[in-house]
Amino acid sequence: MERDPLKAVEQQVFDIHCHPALKTWLFPRYHVYDEDIPRGYDFSERCFVNIAQMQAGNVGGAVSVYYLPEAELETERMHSLLLRLGLEVLRFICPRLPLIIEDKSSPSASFAQLVRYINLFENDVAYAADHIGKKAAVAHSYADLLRLTGDGNTVFLHSIEGTHSLGNVPITDDELESNLKQVFDMGVCQITLGHFFENILVSSSGGIPPKLAGSLGYDPETINTYPLGYNGDTAIKMIDNMLEWGILIDLVHCHPGAKQMVYDRNDLRGEAKRPLLFAHTGVREVALRHCPDMPPKFAAYLPDSSDIKRIKDCNGVLGVIFMDYWLTGHDDHAPSMGAVIETILFIRDVPDSNGKAGTYDHIAIGSDLDGFTTVPEDLGGDRMMKDLFNAIANIPGITSDDIDKIGWANYMRVLKAGWGKA
Repeated sequence: MERDPLKAVEQQVFDIHCHPALKTWLFPRYHVYDEDIPRGYDFSERCFVNIAQMQAGNVGGAVSVYYLPEAELETERMHSLLLRLGLEVLRFICPRLPLIIEDKSSPSASFAQLVRYINLFENDVAYAADHIGKKAAVAHSYADLLRLTGDGNTVFLHSIEGTHSLGNVPITDDELESNLKQVFDMGVCQITLGHFFENILVSSSGGIPPKLAGSLGYDPETINTYPLGYNGDTAIKMIDNMLEWGILIDLVHCHPGAKQMVYDRNDLRGEAKRPLLFAHTGVREVALRHCPDMPPKFAAYLPDSSDIKRIKDCNGVLGVIFMDYWLTGHDDHAPSMGAVIETILFIRDVPDSNGKAGTYDHIAIGSDLDGFTTVPEDLGGDRMMKDLFNAIANIPGITSDDIDKIGWANYMRVLKAGWGKA
């Protein structure tokens, strides 16, 4: 049924990409159960993901993404970045840089950091439930997720951003596969293959907006060495494992060659192919509408209509990001809720390979909150999710079922089909 014009909604939401664990990794005194938010620096000062804000915004679940800052963010450049972010950051982070930046001292040193990172967050959520009285839990399987959400918990799932945290050269394929299997067994449901730099599996398409990229001396066109955009047979073997075992693959940050390889490996599975994702993204055509002079090497980072078609063809999903540059091409902290709606409508209207268009079946919310993001001022945190879904509810012709799909049902379908932990 259609909603009444301007009717407010109480929509449950599952955020398919955010970083509630990053603040605790960077700042050990901050936790997911804190009512207050850290202050004194700019990058996310108004929008830290915590259980209280999630509940205030009807965010019943979230994919907790573990991003280990890459070693290529050299200490000198990181200090420059932190100076821009504020003195409180310097005081807390600088002494800890060797602990929180990717460790390449051995092939699996970064993997050991990842395991500690995941365990740190698991302990945080357990403490929230056992000692603070929060109804919160981590789900380690699809059945777990259904049970815990059914009991009224705020539920988190595990995800990894950047496969540099699985290991580094000269790691063997056997050791890399063992690390991958271990995180799968720990409950990781989703992996973003790439990130800001080339890693053990794939080359990068970038992901740092121009202003900050200039400060860091970062150029997305000069950071890759793999001729095809991925690490040959090693990458293919690990992608095949993810598809076979059931780890959802997020293609954000992936070099075009790596994206094509994943599309091809998935297509080879025929009827058994898995849903693929762009879990936290804008859309190239929409950003270029807002900023026609967006530099091509930055616009190319975003998926376009051809990528949306590939996602629809495998019954996957695109999670719309809350980051102004990747929505509009403008890095200005301006209101962007309208651009989120515009992105939703654009994805809706791209036809799949059979010419079917006009449905909301492949859209979700992947906010990327608490990453190093410039957040639109009207989307500053989970507490504002209600405002967004009230705006979505007033899209002409949208139905209750459509809003449910965007809020949670599409991602639940993808998890059921793509996560091997039933």
